Amino acid sequence: MLVASLSHSGPVPAAVFVAMVSAVLFVYNLDHFLDGSRIDTEASPRRRRYREHSKLIASTALAAAICGAVSIAFLPRVALLGGAVLAFYQAVYFLGLKKGLRGDAKRFAAALGWAAGIAIPAWSASGQRGEILLATGILVALAWINLQSYALVESKPEAEEESEPGVVLRGAAIALGLALIALAVVLHPDQSRGWWALVAVGAVQVMLRGLPLDLVHPVGEWSLALLGLVALM
Repeated sequence: MLVASLSHSGPVPAAVFVAMVSAVLFVYNLDHFLDGSRIDTEASPRRRRYREHSKLIASTALAAAICGAVSIAFLPRVALLGGAVLAFYQAVYFLGLKKGLRGDAKRFAAALGWAAGIAIPAWSASGQRGEILLATGILVALAWINLQSYALVESKPEAEEESEPGVVLRGAAIALGLALIALAVVLHPDQSRGWWALVAVGAVQVMLRGLPLDLVHPVGEWSLALLGLVALM
């Protein structure tokens, strides 16, 4: 919604929103179900929580998959094409995980795919491509910072699977986000509310490391998700 409003794309078809919500619910719940199914005596609090609610998580993923499959019949052709490209990207990403993709490269690849998925509705409508491109780049930076913060605060069993981001690389990600937002404000000051909303969310992502472990993921995810409210204000 925010990307569409920044690029004056006009109303996004309802089927696109249904498809996106279904995709997010399916991917997140499937991921959580697989995380919770791991046999690990030293599992983190969030993995223990996923295990306790595995039936609800699995049911939600199944319902989302069915809803998403139905919505495909009503999607614009451009959105379908974008979804197909993103599905191919995801297949390559997961193949990379099998081949040993880890750490900084994995986090950046995940951030890129996440931002591309969010931008598909705006790309599928008629809008100003410069703003869409800028907003997508900013979202990549924010998601990258978000995943870096997660890596820095995860408990020991999970941290062993991933390398922590270095100070220089984390600083580069923050600098990239700020530079893109500064460029956006200069080029398109009429959309300043949206750009400054992205600054606020970026600040939250940077500060996640200072939160208690149980709050890191909810705060990080909801602060990104609530960006859509800016477009409604």
